[in-house]
Amino acid sequence: MAVLQPVDSFHRSTAPHPQNRLLAALPRDEYERLLPTLDSVAVVSKQVLQRQGEEIERVFFPGRGMCSVVEVMQDGLTIEVGMIGPEGMTGVGVLPHCPISPNETRVQIGDETMQVISVNAFHDEIRRRGRFSELVHRYTQAFLRLAMQSCACNGLHSVDERCCRWLLMAHDRTGRDELPVTQDSLAAALGVRRPTITLTINALRHAGLISHGHRKITILNRKGLEAAACECYQAARVQFDQVMAI
Repeated sequence: MAVLQPVDSFHRSTAPHPQNRLLAALPRDEYERLLPTLDSVAVVSKQVLQRQGEEIERVFFPGRGMCSVVEVMQDGLTIEVGMIGPEGMTGVGVLPHCPISPNETRVQIGDETMQVISVNAFHDEIRRRGRFSELVHRYTQAFLRLAMQSCACNGLHSVDERCCRWLLMAHDRTGRDELPVTQDSLAAALGVRRPTITLTINALRHAGLISHGHRKITILNRKGLEAAACECYQAARVQFDQVMAI
């Protein structure tokens, strides 16, 4: 698995119009004040941004890509507990006196440049109690709600339903019909074996909901995916929209 690029690969961000929606929601003067503390870094799929049990040093703001927050078991098995796209940030809940990451954050869909801020600068901005602080707290609440919904979904619903939910959430965050996702990475995200995902992908393909090629899944019928997904997709989307509504 790829590791985070060295610090000297970071460069100062000059983006006048951020692709990350949380940053884009800031008043212009607040974003321009924050801009000198922001860097940019190129990321690729499967790159690890934060390892489980290690100190969080930076907070990343995705633009066109998507990250997975996963729980890693002692035997190496994983399951996704959160998904982060342009609507949010990594390092949810990081505290000045408790900077250890409880989970691993990895790039699920990359090929983009993310904006990034040091934890110290992040906390300095939070202490200003401005719009940035408000948005971060709202997003943290929304993210935790999604994580709790995912926990219930993983325990109560079928792999087929959960897979549809995952594809819809990825589609929402990236805006792409063609998702550069492998069966292995999807199996790891859903916490199931590869043969199980193969059966699920084949069932969705035969139903005309998706097509499957080399290292990619293409959504052909979003309405059909919504009908095939469990109730958790719509419930989580409504909850998230309610919390993030300003």
